[in-house]
Order: sequence, then C-alpha cells, then structure tokens
Amino acid sequence: MRFTSKVCTVVALAGAALGPVATPAVAAPVTCSAAALKRAIERVNTVGGTLDLQAGCVYRLAQADNGANGLPVIRADVTVNGNGATIERAAYASAFRIFQVKRGGKLTLNRVTLRNGRVDGANGGAVLVDPGGALTLQDSVITGSSAAKGGAVYTQGSISVRNSQIVGNTATEVGNSIGTGSSAAVIVSNSTVADQEGPSVNLGNTVEMGDLFDGDGFL
Repeated sequence: MRFTSKVCTVVALAGAALGPVATPAVAAPVTCSAAALKRAIERVNTVGGTLDLQAGCVYRLAQADNGANGLPVIRADVTVNGNGATIERAAYASAFRIFQVKRGGKLTLNRVTLRNGRVDGANGGAVLVDPGGALTLQDSVITGSSAAKGGAVYTQGSISVRNSQIVGNTATEVGNSIGTGSSAAVIVSNSTVADQEGPSVNLGNTVEMGDLFDGDGFL
C-alpha cells in the first residue's frame, strides 16, 4: 500500500496511551562544541547514559564522524537532553546525516533541533534507524534535511514522535518527512509532520503508523 499525498492524515487508535520517557538519573553536561558532543556520545555508547547539552548552543558538524554519519553511531540506550540546543550539519560541509541508530541502540532526543542533514542517494536525511533500533523525539524539531527516502527520518526500526515538529524536509524519491521500511513501527502524538510544500497536519492523538503502511510506506 502506498500513500502519495504530501501529508498523510491518519485516524487515532482508540485507547492508545504513551508511557513516560525514561531518563537516567545522572546526566553528563556537554560543552558547546561538536568535538565535545562526539566524545560524550562515545563515552556513553557502550552501557548507555544521558547527556545534557548546553542551553541554546548550536553544535555545528563540519565533517562526518564515520561514513555518512556526522556523529558516532548509536549502539546503546542514549538520551540527549537538548535544553533548546541545535545539532546541525554545517552548510559548507560534505553530505552526511546527523545520527544513525543500529540494532539494539535506542536514541531519545528531548528538546533538540536537528537541522540540515543531507545524504545523496541514501535514506534518512537527519536520522537513519536500522532494524531493531529505536528513536524517540520528545519536544524536538527536525528541519531542513534531505535524502532519497525519508528526508528527515528513515526507519526500519521503531520511532515515537511526541510533541514535536518534522517540517521543511525533502526526499528525491518518497517520504519527505518520514520514510519506512517493511519492519518499521511509527507512533506520532501531538506533533506536526509536513513537507516544504504541504500544509501542516497537527496529529493530536496517538497513532500507529505501522497499521497504515505495507512495505515501503512513507509520510
């Protein structure tokens, strides 16, 4: 089943509820530099942990850390408390996305903006979630990113979008905002998901996108 509208309107599941976002008790502060952010992710990327970004900081990534990723690949349970900070690919940098979440990895972004991710001929402009990986967006924004599929996010794992905005992203093939593979599960609650041309859709209730997509679905 394939949806071709620029913004997909969905029906909420009756009785669906969201659990609380789990946040470990102790968070490590991250000073306002891309290098400090990379080091901090590497430190928690084995056993998991929580990072506190500097409020209002722009963590500007000038080059890829590995392959097509601006930051270390997420392999553990990692929470990033943004406090209003932005993580972005520098405008002059080569093409790369911001995050990739591997099988067994779990990335939670609280009050973070991801901006200007880009991959040419690949999927997931800002975030790529592999099968068995998980992404949670809470009070966060993804914008200005582009890819072949999933201009903002491409997932073959699970993603939960809560009180967030995924707006102003583009895909050359399908899924300006969110692209999904056959194993994906997507939940969106109280969030705005729209591409650069389409009007915003405010999804006021919890929805289970997995029930709407068969194979290579997309928003």
